Amino acid sequence: TGNITSEAGDIAIYGNGGGVYQTGTFDGVCLSGSGVNVNTSGGNITIDGRGGGGSINIGVNITSAKVATTGSGAVAITGVSGNGINVNAFGILTNGACITTLNGALTINGTSCGTGSYNRGVLIANRSNISSTGSGNVTITGTAANGSDKARGVEIGFSSANTSNGSLTIIGTASGTGGTHKGVNIYNSANVSSTGSGNVTITGTVPNGLNTSRGVEINSAANVSSTSSGNLMINGTSCGTGSSSIGVYLNS
Repeated sequence: TGNITSEAGDIAIYGNGGGVYQTGTFDGVCLSGSGVNVNTSGGNITIDGRGGGGSINIGVNITSAKVATTGSGAVAITGVSGNGINVNAFGILTNGACITTLNGALTINGTSCGTGSYNRGVLIANRSNISSTGSGNVTITGTAANGSDKARGVEIGFSSANTSNGSLTIIGTASGTGGTHKGVNIYNSANVSSTGSGNVTITGTVPNGLNTSRGVEINSAANVSSTSSGNLMINGTSCGTGSSSIGVYLNS
């Protein structure tokens, strides 16, 4: 069990964040376990991590932990993966995590620099909850920069990303030498929505690649919606040179 708590002050956690690579097999920042809570009732939270150089370790790994602000406090999470050649290099992984704000902005920005396949700039998985319950804006940006096959800028599965009266913006870019890239991939019972006046905007880009490269792909089991007065916009661009490369693909 571990708690980092502040009443009104800011909280900052840096794990080789914002710097150059240090050789090793380590995650930049790892918050793991249901008993781990990082929260403040008045300040801001900053988490910044970079995985070990030469590895495929995660920039920021939040597994089953909670990160939360109340009031107008903001949360900003930045993660850069290691730059190794193996598969599954994640800039930011939320695995069963709960990351929330009330009226403050929630910003997640992940970059995968792995040179293998299955890289993810941001992977939100296993019933993670990313949300602002008041007027805070939520922005999720993911870039898979250097991989080969099956890169994803932002991928959301079995999880939720929600706002109420703030905007929800998801921006994903997937680059790679092979195919089956997806700028933004939303699948397997994911819920991406605004329940109040907030707008939902999803933008996915695949600037290169071969077959089956899609700017935005949404699986039929997923829910993407604006259920009240907000607008919903989906923008997808695929520059894949092979077959089945599509800007926006709704998969039934």
